[in-house]
Amino acid sequence: MASSAEELSMIEQGYELLRRLDFADASYGGVARLRGLPNDVDIPTVLDFLGDELRTAVRPGAVVLCEGADGRRTGEALVEFVREACAAEAEERLDRTEVDGRAVEVAKV
Repeated sequence: MASSAEELSMIEQGYELLRRLDFADASYGGVARLRGLPNDVDIPTVLDFLGDELRTAVRPGAVVLCEGADGRRTGEALVEFVREACAAEAEERLDRTEVDGRAVEVAKV
């Protein structure tokens, strides 16, 4: 498990990535949404869930753990891959796979 300083750094990198995304290019589909994760999930756990092959296709700092208005995690994450096909593969291979006994929905967005 990552230290809180390491995890904070990864979260900050994810937010920076979101700020830099060009949402005008709606045709890019290299992002997968993971829903149903445990609320206490961390970025290393998300990367472990993806497995070795897909983990290497994640853009650096491109895992974002979603939070509600109250600042608490919602059990959702966004993962940006280097290729659109990787997001589709993640959906095909991992949708409804369990993390800590919870079925996780994986959808290419």
